[in-house]
Amino acid sequence: MVGTRERMLVQLQLVSGDRHLVAWVRDDRRVRVGVELSLRDHAEPDRFWRVVAKGEPRPAGEIHRSWHNDI
Repeated sequence: MVGTRERMLVQLQLVSGDRHLVAWVRDDRRVRVGVELSLRDHAEPDRFWRVVAKGEPRPAGEIHRSWHNDI
């Protein structure tokens, strides 16, 4: 389709102190391994997480069809 663009998500492995988290977030080229970020929709939005791994971008629709599929 012309003019349509599916939203892309990436899987991040995050660390904050002794806590580990895997999260699917919107693809953003500013987010790379080593960057610290906060998750606005997380239960602790003021907590900073360090990105330790970043997966390849995937179409959001593909992710939602396979929630238990770690890509």
